[in-house]
Amino acid sequence: MNAAALMFREVTVRYESGAPAAIQNVSFSLAEGEHVALVGLNGSGKTTALLAAAGLVSHAGEIQVGGLKLARHTLTEIRDRIGFLFNVPENQLLFPRVLEDVAFGLLRRGVSLGEASERALRILDALAVADLAASPVHHLSHGQKQRVALAGALVTDPRVLLLDEPSAGLDPPGRRKLGRLLDSLVSRPMNNLPI
Repeated sequence: MNAAALMFREVTVRYESGAPAAIQNVSFSLAEGEHVALVGLNGSGKTTALLAAAGLVSHAGEIQVGGLKLARHTLTEIRDRIGFLFNVPENQLLFPRVLEDVAFGLLRRGVSLGEASERALRILDALAVADLAASPVHHLSHGQKQRVALAGALVTDPRVLLLDEPSAGLDPPGRRKLGRLLDSLVSRPMNNLPI
């Protein structure tokens, strides 16, 4: 039997000791290939759950990614299994130029500069922003930054893709376009992307 792609067992997150729980006793399990939307009011804990899954906030309870329990000593391996898109793309765009930013996750894993750049260009092309590869990140529109940040999340071929409000700040045509793009990406296995 395959391990769950993502599993929470009685997970609670408090941002400060003694503070009310941001999420409390959350349990669920997602199978590989399963697509789920987490919905709720602002402040209901959606972002907190995603941050906990990526090991970005402390939690009580158990979180597993692909059968590996999230713990201090497994944090690097857990993060290598996850692609994460922050709700504000500027929070994850770290490098001055688009290609450098998208290739970073591969370079961090020891992929050569040439191969990392080639794969980054292919994923940018798949997301229809290859023409921005040499562009300064600070010159991009919000929608372009979202696609570049998504490229950075996808380029490493993650087992689990966590998207925090991927359409926030986009106009209705931009939301529809992003929705179609995400639908096309999740309708096929990540390893079938042209990267």
